[in-house]
Parts: sequence; structure tokens; C-alpha cells
Amino acid sequence: MGLFESLFGHKDPQRLYDQALELIDRDNYSKAARLLEKVIRLNPNSAPCHFTAGFCYSRMGGEKGVSESVVAQHLEKSAKYFRIAVELADEQGGLDNNQIGKACFGVGTYYQYKKDWENSIKYLERTISLCPEMLDTQLLLSTSYHHKGDHKKALQLAEECLNKEPTNERVQQHWKALCEEQGSEPYSKLPEEKKMEIYKDLKEEIDSVFLLGTSLMSDFASASLDPISGLAKMGQSIKKSGKESKERAIATISSRYRISTFEVILILNEGDKKKWPFRSLV
Repeated sequence: MGLFESLFGHKDPQRLYDQALELIDRDNYSKAARLLEKVIRLNPNSAPCHFTAGFCYSRMGGEKGVSESVVAQHLEKSAKYFRIAVELADEQGGLDNNQIGKACFGVGTYYQYKKDWENSIKYLERTISLCPEMLDTQLLLSTSYHHKGDHKKALQLAEECLNKEPTNERVQQHWKALCEEQGSEPYSKLPEEKKMEIYKDLKEEIDSVFLLGTSLMSDFASASLDPISGLAKMGQSIKKSGKESKERAIATISSRYRISTFEVILILNEGDKKKWPFRSLV
């Protein structure tokens, strides 16, 4: 009989779970994992217990000085518990969307480690649907799509990452590697004359979209029963319209010249800095 049973005369899953959480707070993931496995034997239908066990094994898999075979075992156990946690949560709840998203991320990364691209995509897609702010998920998903053979989707996801964090070097390297492998002409290799042409078209596209929006808003303000309120609302809308027209114009130019939206943004920034000429419509 163990110490806990001798003290309390019975096995209490909640007490064991609380002890495991205390061990996790002290970064003692190994002992916490063993304790959680006992909890799971006593309460096999607990999504939180499986999720926490998966978390412990994922941390153990990332510890320094651990052999590759041991890392593989920890990642396999982590994926197992995370996968069960998701299944239980889908059936009966117990986890919030953020926890389910992280569990799916754990399973997706394990499948990627095993080069099971189909299942990796399945779980990473769900992670993005629940936790869209997780940039690492999009990069991993891009990699899985690339290895599966869907290069267009892989590049699309990489470009979305660039739009979110255009100065992130890891994201830039991933995107450039995809471009080079697919034979695309990256921004750095475009001649300046071509970039100036794209810049001119982009600025005119931004102006034309913006003018259309402000014209419609001006009509709205004129028709308002309260002219002052109408003008104030128009001012706020114009500011918003400026941002939206820029985004729409970037998407249009990206499609027109068959370059990424990230490259269009780079050209816009370079053109503004170098004051390349264009015909303003505003």
C-alpha cells in the first residue's frame, strides 16, 4: 500500500490530480506524468487529466540531454494523451477551445514527426480554426502541405505568415525556400524597372478603390439628418476605408502579377522610401 492510500484509506483522483499540478508548478514533469497516469486509471474519462498528461510528456520530450529514442517515446505518449483528451472533450466537454487547440497542435506535430502528413494536416488545421494566432501552427501546416505535394497551399500559408510578421526571419526563410523550390521569382531577383511598374499600378489601384469608397460615404453624409454627425462618421469611415482599400489593392496586384502579397508590401515600402513616381488619382 502506498503512502497516499495509508494516509487516506482510499484512492482520491482529485487529490492525486492536485498533487500532479503542484509538481508541474515545480517543473517536475516526470513525477507529475506518473501521478497523472494513476489518475487516468482511476478516472479514464477525464479530458483535463489526459490533456495535462499530454502536456507533461510534451515537456519531457523537449528536455535537453535526452536521447532521441526517449524523446520519441515521450512524444508518442504526449500525442496519445492529447488525442484522447480531444476525443473526450468533443464528446462531453471539459476543455476550452484554447486547450483543445493546443492538444491538436501536440498531435499534429507528432504526426509530422512521423511523416504522416495527412493526419498532421487534419490536427493542425483544427488548431488554426481554434487558435488562429498561433504562427508556428501555420508554418508547420505549410510544411506538411509541402511534403504532401500541395505546393500551392504550402506557399499560401507561408505568405499569410509573412503578412502577419513580415520581419520574422524564420518565416522569411521558410517562404524563400518554398519559392526557390517551386521555381518562383522572389522579390530580391525582380529588376527595379519591374518593381517600379508594380508600384505604380499598386498606388493607382489603392487610389481608385479609396475614391470609390469615399464617394459613397460622402453621399451617405450628405443624406444624413444630422450633418455634423454624418461628417464625423464619414471621417471615421474614410480612415477605415483607407486601410481596407490598401489591403484590397495589394490582393489585386498580387493576383495580377502573380507574386505574393508579402512581395507587394515590400515593393510598396521600397517605392515609398525611394519616392518612385506614380500618377495620383486623389
